[in-house]
Amino acid sequence: GSFDAARDYGRLLSRMSSLCAPGADVLICLNSPLLDEAFLRDRVAEYWPEAQFCERLAGRADFPERDTDAALKVLHYRAPS
Repeated sequence: GSFDAARDYGRLLSRMSSLCAPGADVLICLNSPLLDEAFLRDRVAEYWPEAQFCERLAGRADFPERDTDAALKVLHYRAPS
C-alpha cells in the first residue's frame, strides 16, 4: 500500500520505541508542501513524547527555498536512553 503522512505518521511514530536502540539518532522527514514542520513536531509530541528534539536540518544553501514549511523537512530527534 501507499503511505499517507497525514493518516499514517502517527502509527509509525508510535512504534519508534520498539524500533530504535536507546539513544539512537532518528531523522524524521517529510516532503509535502501541504504539511508543515508543526505537523511533524505535533505528531512526535503525541505519539512518541519521550523522544528529544535536537534540530531541524537546513536545506541546501545552493538551492534556497522560498517557503521552508513547504520544503523538505528533516528533523533530528534522539530516542530516550
